[in-house]
Amino acid sequence: MKLFWIIFVKICILGIPIYFGVFQNKIQNIFENNKLLDLINLVLLAVLLIALIAEAYNQYKIIKYKKLSKLVNAYRSFISGYFDDELKLISNTLNYTESERLTLFLYSSSQNAFYSVGRYSKSPKYNQIGRYIIDNPKEYVFAVINEENHRNNPQPIKHKWFNLFHYKVKMLSNDMYGVYIENKGIKIGVVIAQTMKQNKFNNKNERKKLKEEVIKLQEKIIQMKINPNVLPSEIDLTEKGL
Repeated sequence: MKLFWIIFVKICILGIPIYFGVFQNKIQNIFENNKLLDLINLVLLAVLLIALIAEAYNQYKIIKYKKLSKLVNAYRSFISGYFDDELKLISNTLNYTESERLTLFLYSSSQNAFYSVGRYSKSPKYNQIGRYIIDNPKEYVFAVINEENHRNNPQPIKHKWFNLFHYKVKMLSNDMYGVYIENKGIKIGVVIAQTMKQNKFNNKNERKKLKEEVIKLQEKIIQMKINPNVLPSEIDLTEKGL
């Protein structure tokens, strides 16, 4: 649906000016009722205006996303893979195989977005990061951090979420489970565990073991006084040549 609207907007921006520049006079000769033609022209102008506004907003989001991606990449460079190593430690402790993947997302309340700052899988194919920022509130990470029932009594992922959690490099998970990270009620982030195994996180013991390890990571994050709302500024990036 989203792709349809993107294509529709671009067709309007391209097609409507062509209509007014090339075909309007020809069509005017066909219409005996000029009032009807004026109404059609007015509607097309309104559609063009809306399409231009939509495209401008879309470009703004693209620029903003690229800017935030740059800042998150700089932040990842600053921590030098620390969280990748921490997730590797958790993975090894829980005896995860190449079928599993762990990802740490820090949450920025000011941006209402998640930053991917750590990932580990024994499979090189699943170890890559396709997106550094998630800002769609329909995605599973938002459910983990915002839904009280999920925070207090977390359950394995429901199937409806699978088509809402995409990556450029995809891991077609058969099960997924998120653990909330907080500090005295302040939202810090989530750790998302994905697996190719069926119903792995239906097992309460599996969920319990993962949560225990994430709590240890949470304590380290709190000690580091990490604030996801504080990212390097654009001036910092420029001065460092990033």
